[in-house]
Amino acid sequence: MATDPNQPTDTPTTEPKQIVTTTPPPPRPSQGFTLLALLGVLGLLLVFLALGYWIITQDFGLTPRLLLGAAGVCLALFFWFNPGSIGSVFSLKGVRYGGNTLVIVAALIGIVIVVNLLAGRYVLAQADLTTNQQYTLSDQSAQIVQSLTQDVSVHAFFTSQDPNRQQAETLLRQYKALSPHFSYQFVDYRQDPVTARNYQIAQAETTVFELDPQHRQSTTSVSEADFTGTLLKLLNPIAHTVYFLTGHGEHSIVATGNTTTDQNSYSTVSGSLVRERYQTQTLDLSKVGSIAISGTTTLVIAGPQKPLADAEIAKINQFLAAGGRLMILADPPFQNPSLADGNATIAALNKLLAPYGASLGNGVILDQASSQAGSDPSVLLVNQYQNSTITQKFNGFNALFFVADAVYSDKPVVTDTNTTRTPLLLSSASSALYSALNAAGTALDPSKSVPGPFNLGVSLNYGTAGSADVTPGHKHTRIVVFGDADFVADAVLNPQYVNSDLFLNSVDWLNQADQLSGIRAKTADTRALTLRQTDANVIFY
Repeated sequence: MATDPNQPTDTPTTEPKQIVTTTPPPPRPSQGFTLLALLGVLGLLLVFLALGYWIITQDFGLTPRLLLGAAGVCLALFFWFNPGSIGSVFSLKGVRYGGNTLVIVAALIGIVIVVNLLAGRYVLAQADLTTNQQYTLSDQSAQIVQSLTQDVSVHAFFTSQDPNRQQAETLLRQYKALSPHFSYQFVDYRQDPVTARNYQIAQAETTVFELDPQHRQSTTSVSEADFTGTLLKLLNPIAHTVYFLTGHGEHSIVATGNTTTDQNSYSTVSGSLVRERYQTQTLDLSKVGSIAISGTTTLVIAGPQKPLADAEIAKINQFLAAGGRLMILADPPFQNPSLADGNATIAALNKLLAPYGASLGNGVILDQASSQAGSDPSVLLVNQYQNSTITQKFNGFNALFFVADAVYSDKPVVTDTNTTRTPLLLSSASSALYSALNAAGTALDPSKSVPGPFNLGVSLNYGTAGSADVTPGHKHTRIVVFGDADFVADAVLNPQYVNSDLFLNSVDWLNQADQLSGIRAKTADTRALTLRQTDANVIFY
């Protein structure tokens, strides 16, 4: 029987089966395994924390050691309990990404460490953006270091915690870059007490400059002026002598412990002179026949309250004729407890100055506009300096004078052409010199005043250094005169003002030792933001 193809058939049709493949979920690490992984990551992080602490503080003390100890414990536990699963741990996606991050962090820290080490060894480039180039060696220091012909080695005795270590290293690195004859090394006196004893170190932060074991000079201060001054003392060990006159009520150079009297002493500037290779002594002219001259010798007359006798003036004249140097710091006569003594004192000092064409004004300068003591116009803020070696670096800085007299560089008028008279600093145009009291003797008489400005200091250079007698029986000499003796008293000195620098530069100029005159004024800049070294490192890194 034929079959109709269009009729449905009863034979069942088999459809192909779809095979569904199910991917099992990734195995989830057990809680213990996850804790072990975190323990390993924590160990690595603690290592990096210890390195970071060391980079920032430069101190590998208790804190970084504890961090490394904790890191060692974490890593030891990780490897002890899971020695064969290191690969599987780091194959996990989250941990693998974390491991990549840690590798990148480790690489960056490694780069920072290398750069830090290279920067510590080599000065590749630097820029000093301070207004007075406070962090750049002065031309004077550079010239001294570059002229070295002998090897100078420096041992700086500092610990890593000493606050001035970074400043000392920055300075010494700059010195070293200027000369192959200059080298330095830091010594931790606590870890190397033998070397400290060999160099007779008695105080922290002592820096020793050395030519050989028999020729050493040291300083416990950290500044360019101190370092260069110590280097000069090493190269030229012959000290200049500075006499301070006594016997007329002058300022003392010794602090006695009496709070009242010590305020007027010159102990601070006297100590600065000693640090800068000067020998300081007191001198009573009534007890000596003449003033001894050894090398270059300077006599300082600091604020006498009684007049010098004619015999003493004669001894000082002989001293000047023999090549001695003189500094006069005089107070106005009205500041003297006895006006008669004040006038007589100024008259005696003017006898010394007359042959060189200079004199003191015998009055007091008042200036309400520049007063720094409220309504007291006798306290003068001075910032007008003349072209002089003594004041060449003072522009932009202030000096403070208390009850000052004028110093004339053209009175009396003399025909002497051997003396060069150079004003050092001026009062303002609003100042006036008062030379007399009123009829009642209770106040200054305005009708006896003369308008300013006035010289507050003058340098006098008689003849030429190194020449024969300028005039028969009179050698080359130098004199500096100030119309105030209080401006370098201990109670007045303040780093904000250049008073100390003005005095020290004047002594250097008198002794023809001007190398430090352009260095000191840098320390007077107080506009910088001061950071601890730790803070600075945090900002940098």
